[in-house]
Amino acid sequence: MICFLFLILSGCFEGSSTDSRFYQVFDKIKTDQFTRSYGRGGIYWVSDNRLILDGIVKNKQGVSEHGVYQVTLDGTYTRLVEILDFPVWYYCFSDNILYVRNLSKKFNIVTEPKDFEIRKEVRLDKPDDSEYSPLRCSYAKRPGSTGGYISLLKKDGYIRNTYVTPEGEITNTIIVNDTDETLVELNIKAGELIGRPSFLQDRNAYFGYIQQDNCALLWWLYRDDWSSKTEKRCFGGWASSGSIKVLSTRVGLFVVDYSRKGYKTYLFSKDQEFKLERVSARAATVSPDGCKVAYASGKIGYGKTRFSQVLKIFNVCQFIKEQGSSTDES
Repeated sequence: MICFLFLILSGCFEGSSTDSRFYQVFDKIKTDQFTRSYGRGGIYWVSDNRLILDGIVKNKQGVSEHGVYQVTLDGTYTRLVEILDFPVWYYCFSDNILYVRNLSKKFNIVTEPKDFEIRKEVRLDKPDDSEYSPLRCSYAKRPGSTGGYISLLKKDGYIRNTYVTPEGEITNTIIVNDTDETLVELNIKAGELIGRPSFLQDRNAYFGYIQQDNCALLWWLYRDDWSSKTEKRCFGGWASSGSIKVLSTRVGLFVVDYSRKGYKTYLFSKDQEFKLERVSARAATVSPDGCKVAYASGKIGYGKTRFSQVLKIFNVCQFIKEQGSSTDES
């Protein structure tokens, strides 16, 4: 079933008048991303103009239909998977496969997409000495017993980030395969690559960060030649709570503040700080072209009203272009 979502263009810039050119708000689909973690839910871009997320939409009869929906930026949406009740279940999208996992089996595929697969799974086995990899939508077994392993996409293996050898010497950070065999030696000091990475399709690169007080240590690892870039970026005092999320876009850093003082979103482009919204931005994710950030916007709900957020998309490239300060950050 394909329906039409009303698009409401709105922007809520702190300290300035509202500008409606950079936001799309899909107010007919309600979602709850407060209870989700990336890799077991969230918002996933299928292409530059299509997304997947969990939500509830009222049909023409006013009946709420729960499921996993595909939403396009022209305002249409399609329910891909029907969820019959509210059991514990997960969904994840990677390598053109939408995984839907549920122990009670209370879900049905409603619409088969043309360009990717929907895979229903009852359970996901966890091998010994493994951790869940959001990039792979599955558990990744660590290749060895020493060093810190960060799983990349399955075709790329793992980053082995050994800090110190038994002799006390810091080792090089390398990329290894499933059997801990060296594939690529990286020109990075061990310990610099930290945190779970995201994949930036527009730059064919991995991006990760770790927060230190009101600063973040950022890193990019480029697949074309496995070169890397690291940077330390400091924000305002508002970031010292330790509750921020950093996304790397084509034109700068999109930062979400989850502090107790209230939700806020910012865009940092070179030496400029743009204060955006004072509303929550859960499950924020960057489009394949690096120019749009999608997130669930709205306050947390409870019980029957927990699906209280709406899908919002912010065009960061258009925003920076309009500011007259366009750049091409890594």
